[in-house]
Amino acid sequence: MPHASLADRIGRIAPLSNAERAALTEIEQRERHLRTGATLIAEGERVTELAIVARGALAGRMAATEGWRRLTRLYLPGDLVSTGMLAMRESSETVVALTDAVIHRVDRATLGDALTRHPRLALLLLADEQVERMALTDRLIAIETQPPHARLAALLIELRDRLRAVDPAISHSFVTPLTTEEMGEAIALRPAEAIRAMGKLGDLGLAVREAARITLVDERGLERLAARRDPRRGLDMTWLPKRA
Repeated sequence: MPHASLADRIGRIAPLSNAERAALTEIEQRERHLRTGATLIAEGERVTELAIVARGALAGRMAATEGWRRLTRLYLPGDLVSTGMLAMRESSETVVALTDAVIHRVDRATLGDALTRHPRLALLLLADEQVERMALTDRLIAIETQPPHARLAALLIELRDRLRAVDPAISHSFVTPLTTEEMGEAIALRPAEAIRAMGKLGDLGLAVREAARITLVDERGLERLAARRDPRRGLDMTWLPKRA
């Protein structure tokens, strides 16, 4: 998976000035390597700093009832882990490495100083968080209204779009950092249900999985089944102050 920075991610919402890009680069100073399965922070643990994913993939999980875990966030290169922790004393999720990963540790006060000096960045981070919130809201609604294979279809489209943002070379076939069971965690399916849902997408000629590779055989058909809106297509940043 390619390397990406927070500036790369935020810059997809609106172009950054050289000073803004430099300010974001400055906060990415302390590098840490994580092995697959390593825990970055545990749910309920005191938050002392944030992190920016430089390479690899991480997942945010929350405990649910009867021993269930719920995968709430997927963190890819360029993602900030997590703006949801910025104002909190304790972490609301356990963040684990899905693959070998490289992160940059970010002191909250340092980030606050950068946003004070460049308030336009704070607005862009807010807009980026709203995109993520809309995607999560749509996923929650789908859990209540869509059958398992349609929920999985929507998740596969979301994965394709997010991975493509990091690596534009990705087409209809890509390697996913999520197992089928972990995909199920994200859309409230037990492992056996998630496996059956993946099998049904294959039977319908829409998508197949071979090891870690997902192939979207019929992308348009999958998109029709998913009925998923792309929150980034609805972005309107015309109100944003111009670059200094």
